[in-house]
Amino acid sequence: MTVIDPIAPELHLPARYQMRAVLKETPAIAVYRVFDCSDKRDEAIKILRHEVHELQQLLQFKSEFSTLVSLEHPSIVRVFDFGLLRDRFPYFTMEYFAGKRISEFFDGKAVEHPRQRRRAREDHGLRGGDSKPSGPRPPDPRDAPIHGA
Repeated sequence: MTVIDPIAPELHLPARYQMRAVLKETPAIAVYRVFDCSDKRDEAIKILRHEVHELQQLLQFKSEFSTLVSLEHPSIVRVFDFGLLRDRFPYFTMEYFAGKRISEFFDGKAVEHPRQRRRAREDHGLRGGDSKPSGPRPPDPRDAPIHGA
């Protein structure tokens, strides 16, 4: 087995997964690119760093995984497998997509809060969520008088 976590060295990957790269490590989770030798494909494995001590926690994790497995949509990453590392740390595997980190799409700039965007639109004469200049609204055709009645 391959040791995967420098922060918690007691965590080991199941033998079917070969470590390829570290994708993200935080105090709460670790995500790695792995090769699944059984299914012959690259995958991402997400490991929760909190231990599961109670049966209820494990049942909740299994229920959430079952929900994820049932979702099918081109914009949703498919999940494949789940389990516990050393009978304590939940993990699941999912599709791996090579590409940029989301932060790279913003050229290092902070993403504006929706209120900041709304204020900027209003400063430019735009209303709420639409892109039309503010000002008098045109009459609603539904309010027009009915002729010949």
